[in-house]
Amino acid sequence: MSGINVGSRKGASPHDVAAGSDVDDTPPSDSIVDEATGSVGCIIGIDFGRTKCEAAVVVEDGSVALIPLELQDPERCFSMPSYVSMGVREWEVGLQAANRAKAGHPYTVYDLTMLLGKKLDAIRPRDSGRWDFALRSGVADKAVVECPTKSNSPDLAYPEQVAAMLLSTIKQRAEVFTGKRVTGAVVSVPAAYNRTQRQSLRNACSIAGIHVERLVISSTATAVAHADSLTSANNSEASNPEKTVLVVDCGGGSLNVTLARVRADDRAEDSSAGIEVQVEETAGDLETGGEALTDRLFDHFYQQAKAADTSTNTASPAFSRRLRRASVLAQKILSTSQQAAIDLPPWLPRRGARGSGSASGAVAGFCSSISRADFENLCGKELWCRLPDTVEQVLTRAKVKKEDVDAIVVTGGAMQVPKFREVLGDCFAEHWNRIMDLPKHTVAVGAALIAAQNGRYSLLYEPTPLALGIRSASGDTLIVVPSSTQLPTRQSRVYYASCQSEITFDILEGLLDAEQQKNHTSGRTSCLEHCMGCVPIDGSRASAPLILKLEVVFEVDATDRLTVVVSDNSNNRTTRL
Repeated sequence: MSGINVGSRKGASPHDVAAGSDVDDTPPSDSIVDEATGSVGCIIGIDFGRTKCEAAVVVEDGSVALIPLELQDPERCFSMPSYVSMGVREWEVGLQAANRAKAGHPYTVYDLTMLLGKKLDAIRPRDSGRWDFALRSGVADKAVVECPTKSNSPDLAYPEQVAAMLLSTIKQRAEVFTGKRVTGAVVSVPAAYNRTQRQSLRNACSIAGIHVERLVISSTATAVAHADSLTSANNSEASNPEKTVLVVDCGGGSLNVTLARVRADDRAEDSSAGIEVQVEETAGDLETGGEALTDRLFDHFYQQAKAADTSTNTASPAFSRRLRRASVLAQKILSTSQQAAIDLPPWLPRRGARGSGSASGAVAGFCSSISRADFENLCGKELWCRLPDTVEQVLTRAKVKKEDVDAIVVTGGAMQVPKFREVLGDCFAEHWNRIMDLPKHTVAVGAALIAAQNGRYSLLYEPTPLALGIRSASGDTLIVVPSSTQLPTRQSRVYYASCQSEITFDILEGLLDAEQQKNHTSGRTSCLEHCMGCVPIDGSRASAPLILKLEVVFEVDATDRLTVVVSDNSNNRTTRL
């Protein structure tokens, strides 16, 4: 992408700001001055993903620089594996932690985006069953992980605390790279993240000492990065000042789709640089991505190994780890080849390694192969159709025809899978030539551009991807804020209830409309709705003898903060959440 600087700075200290110089050291566009200390700080963009993290910052000349995070891997230094390995007194992140996970280290945590804001009973057994780290139930049944202590009994850590270890490392390495103090960040989230999960990510950033300026859906950040590439291109785009762009971002852990309008910002002082990105619609799926494909391959090979030879110790955690790594590699090979083979030789783990399997410690070998056609049949129509179904959902909600979309931008590792590209091409059969790829790291780049706050880009606030409403004790559901509502918003509904000792409302978020639930590709109820809390109303003191008239108000501000107020106008009583 034009304007991206991937060069690293050498010899920069964490606070190298050229203090005392006679040179004009006015802070760059993304920098702010701490009034208390007078030091120059900066706001970065962070792509916090299930499998990897990336970060970027807008530098003095207005270009975007990717921040080196993985210092031990020069070839892939801009991506840090989302792994945290905890010890008694210290912890490791990234590649070092990922290497520990390969050996079955019981205190190495990964798949953090699946743990944030989750209760223990909401985590699928098939996911927790393949993790080497142990989960426990914490306060309010929240999922917590075991961490080592000096004593024999392990301690417990919340996922927010573990994620903060990863985020604090990103902050530290960003400060070394920029020579400035990182004061805040724009952080990407999946479109399907509910408010509890988003708040958990905010809490993790707070623990790491990072102020969250804004949470942005990853595909929306990509839309901003695409707008940057348009401004860097020739003036041939000037003949059509407004573009309707559909972004499909499918990575390792989630599918995110954004429909946005990109146009010149008339409010910008320099009309040649001012770009406004208005998000019309977003949607996503937390169960579609590269990891879901790996799950299908792993299950296929596992059943083969189990049936082929009873002596093969398929129950061994060590065998499962090796087979999953082989499945990941096979999936990548199938993206460019018609056939993939795996060959796991017999293996003898180190003495004392966790889950060695048989009594002798040996783990049996396994060989197999699969064709691309068999792999596509293995995943099934249900999985492949999730992508076009989500795209259709976005276009339908936004009331935009396919022929009116000027560009279909694809990004994310899973979009290199031929079948995903095929079903997307079929969705836009007559306009397949409008599909274009963006380079890697676009989510971090877009987040950094949003963080710059220099007037170059104006990102209007995203609509609510999920509906908000209430459910009474009788099971009645009332949608107060429909999905796709632009922010900020204040919506009210009137609810009638019979007088009783207490009336309790559950505050819901999700696909609350019956038709949306019917059309949703996932059959899991937890994907359809999420209870954020409850509001109790004392009905025993009601002045009316039979019926209570309650006003339910949902207010969502520009920063996506939700306030719920339930008022009994007959007694002037108000309950606020």
